[in-house]
Amino acid sequence: MSHHKHWIVESICPRCEKTNVIEVPEGELVVRVHCQHCEHGYDYNHIVREHKEVDVDD
Repeated sequence: MSHHKHWIVESICPRCEKTNVIEVPEGELVVRVHCQHCEHGYDYNHIVREHKEVDVDD
């Protein structure tokens, strides 16, 4: 079993302005987000400025 850390990030969609909560590997500063709220989905880049750290066991 491996142990690693992920970040939980809240990202606001520039199209619908709703919040997407995503989990990213620790250290990722730019991530691609697929909006869960937009009707046909919407992909955008998010720059990580704030995050919550979580431990994950596989």
